Amino acid sequence: MTSPGSSSPRIPVVDLARRAAALEPELTDAVARVVRSGSYLFGPELTAFEADLAAYTGYRHAIGVSSGTDALRLSLVALGIGAGDEVIVPAFTAVPTAAAVCAAGATPVFADIDPDTATLDESSARAACTEHTRAVIPVHLMGATVDLDPILELAREHDLRVIEDTAQAHGADHKGRRVGSIGDIGCFSFYPTKNLGGWGDGGAVVTPHERVADRVQLLRSRISPVSSCVSGSTSTKRGVAPASTTASPVAWNV
Repeated sequence: MTSPGSSSPRIPVVDLARRAAALEPELTDAVARVVRSGSYLFGPELTAFEADLAAYTGYRHAIGVSSGTDALRLSLVALGIGAGDEVIVPAFTAVPTAAAVCAAGATPVFADIDPDTATLDESSARAACTEHTRAVIPVHLMGATVDLDPILELAREHDLRVIEDTAQAHGADHKGRRVGSIGDIGCFSFYPTKNLGGWGDGGAVVTPHERVADRVQLLRSRISPVSSCVSGSTSTKRGVAPASTTASPVAWNV
């Protein structure tokens, strides 16, 4: 590719075809299996991928969804977070992090970042907490991981849910644990330009909480998010105990 009036080649910012070339036979075979199966939604290929992702992250449940944005949105709705609630997000992140909060009906509250890591700063997040704060979304950015220990401590103190945005950190770890499997929920994106990009868009939610997984599975099938059987009443918005540093599965109180 050259610019007008110049013979010098231009280096493309992204060359997805080049990356896909090495995997083309394997990917084409997978597409052919889907075509032959006739299962174009929620079929055996997705089920197998969900099992592999759950095993890889170490969380019991993995649910495939349409995008990383939907992974965040459905996670918030599954937790009963919506109108009147606030969710802390870092000021330096991709638009979908905050957009997902808005799509769930809640209000994003921006906190500053650590200048050394470009990820969420705990002291700024702490200052952003109000009586309306229900969750915090630490974003692991460009493979760099958030220092989650103080974020988890903040969540315990304020009874917040921790939803990890892991769209740019597939395979990264924090102190020996896969990111996405440390908070209450981990959200992944498989947008073509991501670390693990697909042919098209996609996302996934991982969680140790069965009730959250069940709700996300219902919501991804387009059941109304205001349905009482899915989102719960306002009295059950805090229906899952906060994440701990051990991130062991905990019982719901709803």
